[in-house]
Amino acid sequence: MKNASLQSPGVLAIGSSKKGENSYSHHLDSDIGVSVVDRFTFHTLAFFEKLNMYSNASLNSLFNSYDPSMLLSTAYYRMDLYERALNEVPVTNFFGSVMKTIHTDSAYTGFLAAREVETPLSMRNNILGAAMLQNEASTRRSNIEKMKEAQLRSNGWTETLLEGKNSDTVVMYGLGAMGVLLAISTWLSM
Repeated sequence: MKNASLQSPGVLAIGSSKKGENSYSHHLDSDIGVSVVDRFTFHTLAFFEKLNMYSNASLNSLFNSYDPSMLLSTAYYRMDLYERALNEVPVTNFFGSVMKTIHTDSAYTGFLAAREVETPLSMRNNILGAAMLQNEASTRRSNIEKMKEAQLRSNGWTETLLEGKNSDTVVMYGLGAMGVLLAISTWLSM
């Protein structure tokens, strides 16, 4: 299956499904109600997580790892424009990277997390520079904590829910708000 519109030599193309198939989602985040990753991407990441940075895995081993029964589709690759044999091409030629990842359990405050600062070589021996970087990182962390507390305290509803008191009042306000929304939506639909 060739695409006449793509004629660049040295191009290797891969798709998550063949024409007429779908690339299904793998799982969703129930907090936001949205699928977060498709099956093809999930299984590609799983393949790479099994490797280390010195692995000699080839593109052929990556493509052979795609199981149609797990993907619920057929991953397809086009290599008629690519001159090299897939078993001779390390996946690191395409996807090589080494980076530190920071796991967070929070879906929303992950963007506020203090960044890890890589110290440049010129500053590694500079004690004053290192102290300044540490001070900046600790200031960021304390500012993030203050922002989180301010967000929680700025909303009276949140504070009432966290205290666990007056739960009947919260339920009554919730029912009242739902009644108002129902009345407005009924009025607008007429």
